[in-house]
Amino acid sequence: MQNQQQEIVLRIRSSKGYNRVSIKLQDSIGQLKQKIQELTTLAPSDYQLYYDQQYKIILQGTDKTLISQIPMLKKCNHGPQGSCLNCIDTSKKEDEKQERQKWNCQHGPTGKCSHCINSELIQNVKHVSFTYFLEEKKSKCKGQHPLDGICSNCLPPSEQRMTVDTTCKNHEAWPKAMCNKCLPPSCVIARQPYRHVDFAQFMNVKEISNFVQSWTQTSHTQQKMGFLYGYYAEDPNYKGGVRAIIEAIYEPPQVGDISGFKLLYDEYEQYVDQIAEALTLEKIGWAFTTINHDTFLCSHEIRMAAKYQEQYRVLHESGYPFSTFISVVLRTGKDNPSEVRPEVYMVSDQAQIMEKNNIFGESERRKFMQIRDPVNDTDVLPQIIVGGKTVKEFEPDYFIVNVAHGHSNHNKFSIIKHADFPVANRQQQSPMEVKKYLQKFKNQKSFEKYSDFHLLLYLAKLVDLQTALVIAQSVAQETDIPEGCENLINQIIGY
Repeated sequence: MQNQQQEIVLRIRSSKGYNRVSIKLQDSIGQLKQKIQELTTLAPSDYQLYYDQQYKIILQGTDKTLISQIPMLKKCNHGPQGSCLNCIDTSKKEDEKQERQKWNCQHGPTGKCSHCINSELIQNVKHVSFTYFLEEKKSKCKGQHPLDGICSNCLPPSEQRMTVDTTCKNHEAWPKAMCNKCLPPSCVIARQPYRHVDFAQFMNVKEISNFVQSWTQTSHTQQKMGFLYGYYAEDPNYKGGVRAIIEAIYEPPQVGDISGFKLLYDEYEQYVDQIAEALTLEKIGWAFTTINHDTFLCSHEIRMAAKYQEQYRVLHESGYPFSTFISVVLRTGKDNPSEVRPEVYMVSDQAQIMEKNNIFGESERRKFMQIRDPVNDTDVLPQIIVGGKTVKEFEPDYFIVNVAHGHSNHNKFSIIKHADFPVANRQQQSPMEVKKYLQKFKNQKSFEKYSDFHLLLYLAKLVDLQTALVIAQSVAQETDIPEGCENLINQIIGY
């Protein structure tokens, strides 16, 4: 029997985007709607709440408890016999040693890093979780004001203004007049003490290995990228921690050379996102290859990461807009080019805001961020200050946020069980390849057999999107694939 005091995390999809809501099982539907209103500003009367993606199962009534809706309203997506990371009881594991992925360590025998330190030292990481950062910040205001009062410590960080204030009432409207209050405040470049994702876990090791292998087969002369699909879960090893679980990689159409890659138009981009959603996955990051060792992330990579983070940002429960979109760098070894190891980063909120407001220019040097020049007299930029001095360029390391990472030794908790079907935009796909694949896994349960991300993407093209979505939902729920779907596929491939 599940503990009614247990807190679960629900992923909410609305016109405002994706949000995560923490709520107890004993709480009511009305309390859930109240939390949704706080996050999205949508009044309960303005929307209906559905459990499923087809909008068939409506959640009605405000007094019903969430526990009465279980197993409908649970964060696990598998069948009654299945298990996943969200099932793990972390309350009794405080004294257990955290499993460390020492294969990621890059220091000497006496060194320490986030991959090998024990659980007592996990609190000493460079970046604390964002939730913990807010809690520590808020603790400073205890006793400083009444309980119903608010001070700067009670509030989340504010997004710095980077443009002229056009609402000033002290003079004629901009650009006819301007005062010092209208000017964008100086921007002091500083390292970020918190992070929005604390750990990235490569759940499907074969998937990332195939991605790397296809790159090494070109002798590292053609750089490439891929979008990461997965989900987020609580990380019990960090206070208020968030873990990004990477299940699959999608490689969009692209061309690469020794220095980088260029993305091409992708007519199937919406198919990919829809099938991922049917699998209860979402786009959580991007991965790219590089042979450069002069900096962790170069100026161009910082800007790309900032653009993606801005594109995929959501609202924190505090109301602060933030992103959990991660960047995975696959880099050749400095002394051994055949050795490729992942590095996981995010860029700071400051970098994201500066990119959003078009502060950066194209840098001719990889190791420096360049501030662009104003295009005319009305194009006013903030002063950029580093180390107490106004600068036009500076090193990108200020913006880098490190994310710990590791891999799973088994796929017990994986939604995607296989990475065997040919990958789109890289390998040849055909009905014959589907036939070979199904023959290889013919003795598995139907939902396990079809749990290959690239197979499902190809079925959307070979058969139709709706059939692929039905199969993807069965994979996520660990239920048998409808017989009609299997018969249709077998008929097309001659199986």
